[in-house]
Amino acid sequence: MPAIVDLSHEIFEDMPSLIKGAPVKTWMLHTHDKPQIWDKGLPPTEWHQLQKDGKEPFMSHDTMMLLLSDHVGTHVDAPSHTCPRTKPHGETIDEIPLERLWMLDAVLLDMKYKKKHDPILVTDFEKAEEEAGVEVKPGTMVIVNTGNYVNFDKNPVEYIQMRIHLTQESADWLVSKKITAFGMDSVNFDTHGLPDVSEQRRMHSLTVVGHPVHETLLCQNGILHVEGLNLRDLEETGKTRFKFCALPLKIRGGSGSPVRAIAIVD
Repeated sequence: MPAIVDLSHEIFEDMPSLIKGAPVKTWMLHTHDKPQIWDKGLPPTEWHQLQKDGKEPFMSHDTMMLLLSDHVGTHVDAPSHTCPRTKPHGETIDEIPLERLWMLDAVLLDMKYKKKHDPILVTDFEKAEEEAGVEVKPGTMVIVNTGNYVNFDKNPVEYIQMRIHLTQESADWLVSKKITAFGMDSVNFDTHGLPDVSEQRRMHSLTVVGHPVHETLLCQNGILHVEGLNLRDLEETGKTRFKFCALPLKIRGGSGSPVRAIAIVD
């Protein structure tokens, strides 16, 4: 019988966040230890009757408030995140058809040998395909496991700074394979902001300034990104082929959204 495997990280106060100046904050608006009058318009006769019957005219409930960006935790980038409306693809998150991330044929590629700031080359994809016994076919979602998911709880600073990233050639390779979506256990697998980005552009032909990978995958080809996947439980299954599902919140005009991502494995 198929099993559902959770691929999302928890959302909590001051969790790791790539977006500068946008920490995640949570607070309780209502709590059970502070009951409220459940009907202030209750006639005095009924109020007194409730008290006479030993019942208190109060109710209690928990309500949590959340303050967070639309690119926090396990999330999907909408094309509008980096793509102006003039690009071939510039949809906001509420404009993305749900089918784009529903019951996708997905493959998991192991690249845990990669180190901080390492580029992922075409040869890495080809090697990972062979080792996993899978082939990246048209319509496939490709998910890369760098092992960085363990740092989400253990070393949040390292989790954000790991920045294992695609090159222009590897992004072009994914496009040539006609994949439908791309996922990774890190956040931001593009090249901007890396300390040696100029050298990497020279070595790996990264010619687009800013977000070259986002430009290639999202803006030019409409290939959605799911970042910050928690691959711990999936890795434990040993499965490299599975179905992938992730539904974003319907945020009007949103540039992305947290998702509850799952794998369905046989």
